[in-house]
Amino acid sequence: MSPVPRFKVTVEPLEDSCLIRVGGELDRSTADLLSSALDAARADGVTALLDLSAVSFIDSAGLRVLVRAARAADTHDWALSIVQASSAVWRIVEL
Repeated sequence: MSPVPRFKVTVEPLEDSCLIRVGGELDRSTADLLSSALDAARADGVTALLDLSAVSFIDSAGLRVLVRAARAADTHDWALSIVQASSAVWRIVEL
């Protein structure tokens, strides 16, 4: 059995934005970590660039975080972009 990829969120400050990189399994037990990073970017008023290319699994809790962030972007005139995503992410987004 292969080991479960460890979940990781890193935030790299850029000029007027931040790059939020997510890796591992984005699920009910880890979704709050991504939500906190996105909330901090919105509170700071910086554009959030979301790199989901290393996400190996995403469930409805992870999708809920993305939908909530997209709604916050619309409501609060906050810029949020997914700059890369894994096939696991695109698959659930398409559904």
